[in-house]
Amino acid sequence: MLAPYRFALVFFGICGLLSLTACGPVNLSPHEVDSASSRTLCGVLNGRPGPTLNTRRAIDHELAQRGKRCFGKVVINKPTEQPPANAGGGVAQAKPPAGGSGGASAPAPRIKGTGTAFVVNGQGNLVTNHHVVSKCDDVYVWSGKKLFPAIVIASDPGNDIAVVEAPDLSVRKIARFRNDGPQLGEDIMVAGFPYATMLGGSLKTTFGNVSSVIGLENNASDLQISAPIQPGNSGGPIVDQSGAVVGVVTSSINNEYLLSGGGNIGQLMNFGVKSDVVVVFLKSHRIPMEIVSAGEVMSNAQLAADALDYTYLFVCA
Repeated sequence: MLAPYRFALVFFGICGLLSLTACGPVNLSPHEVDSASSRTLCGVLNGRPGPTLNTRRAIDHELAQRGKRCFGKVVINKPTEQPPANAGGGVAQAKPPAGGSGGASAPAPRIKGTGTAFVVNGQGNLVTNHHVVSKCDDVYVWSGKKLFPAIVIASDPGNDIAVVEAPDLSVRKIARFRNDGPQLGEDIMVAGFPYATMLGGSLKTTFGNVSSVIGLENNASDLQISAPIQPGNSGGPIVDQSGAVVGVVTSSINNEYLLSGGGNIGQLMNFGVKSDVVVVFLKSHRIPMEIVSAGEVMSNAQLAADALDYTYLFVCA
């Protein structure tokens, strides 16, 4: 079971990943759902038109109704009400591989959702969130316009951490964890793939600071950040100004929960699990990783270029 405070969070996927089965004890995750359209992943990768605006509105309504049946009052963070982008050099444009080594062969599986993952060692082990992998039949990592099959090798529902292994992935660089915890007020960057089926498979970055070194209800495993996150950012790295990982994106505040108590809409109230919690998890499963001290401060552009080499689009099928 997730801790009670998890029900105050907006996770951006839908329980059961759009199935009509009974929901489990999870609210909604920043795990981008493919809008319940009939599009397969192959169609998305080939840049076929996605659902129309009216179709998306109908889907949003259906998702909301399903959520209410499962949870009572929930909030669905709606996608931008525009047709998916068909340009931009990413997932919306690229074709799936036709077969051969190092990539999933056609026909491509039906997409359930997308998230973010980042490489932590040369063996092709990537960290992401438990809620990103928990409803998947198959998992893939997208790189170089190819889908690389992966397997889930470890998962922690309580802290919302998971590790997948993509043995055929060519590792360019690994993310390194900072040897001390996040500091209140320090500047950070979030890297990820929000709304990948609409915005394409190119890396997106946002910047902010550490708003709090604890999460909801004084959860010491989490940190709060002001950097904006969107559906699809789940599992992405939170890095300091030297590029060292200080956390992993997990969730955002549920504004309907706040409003139901007579409060106001929360602004930039986003959360991640601290890097030291992730490191303990990796060590407990004997998964290699590197731990470093904070290094020289890099520019925002340098941070983004650095993350580009170890952060990947995660595909749930």
